[in-house]
Amino acid sequence: MNQLSRRGPYSHCLERDEIRLFKLAIPPSGRDATAQLKGRVEVFKVEDGKPHYRALSYRWGTRNAGTDPHIRLSNGSESQSISIPKNLYDYLITLKAKKTDESPWMWIDSICINQHEDPEAFQERGRQVACMDRTYASADTVTIWLGASAYRDAEEFTNPVRWLHKYLKVDPKLFDVPWMPEHLNEICQNPYWLRLWIIQEICEHS
Repeated sequence: MNQLSRRGPYSHCLERDEIRLFKLAIPPSGRDATAQLKGRVEVFKVEDGKPHYRALSYRWGTRNAGTDPHIRLSNGSESQSISIPKNLYDYLITLKAKKTDESPWMWIDSICINQHEDPEAFQERGRQVACMDRTYASADTVTIWLGASAYRDAEEFTNPVRWLHKYLKVDPKLFDVPWMPEHLNEICQNPYWLRLWIIQEICEHS
């Protein structure tokens, strides 16, 4: 058995009635937002006082064990550095740079589900994937992350739907013209929309 999965944030193997949530460590004002990412995870019973949380819908992209960025996770008593998809790293760096007082609780699959290669990790993934519809339906909000290149400013950087609404309100006939703004075209052509998982992630929450 891979001992990495038996310590740190994944020392507990999730059951079907449990959920692991993540909170990003936000540095004090003036600290470098690009320094090593850190955060903590905590396990909650699904029907017994779990906090409000947001679920992230995003595209993993190609993984590369040699170049994937890392985040250090703690469960309160032990910590461990794990690799995460580059696209997720970009989202967390953006969130960290917003300098909010505190990060919200979040559910992010590659962090909140044990991704190690051992029997207990496989069991946990099987249980949690089977509950994915419940996970997204129970979230307060589902945040869509299209990638760092898809946004112009901080607000659009974390919420493309807000960007679309803003332009639709300014000009309701936006789609009646034979051209589309470059930025809107970039959003619509983003490979995120090719993922079958978005049907579950977005529609279950609607």
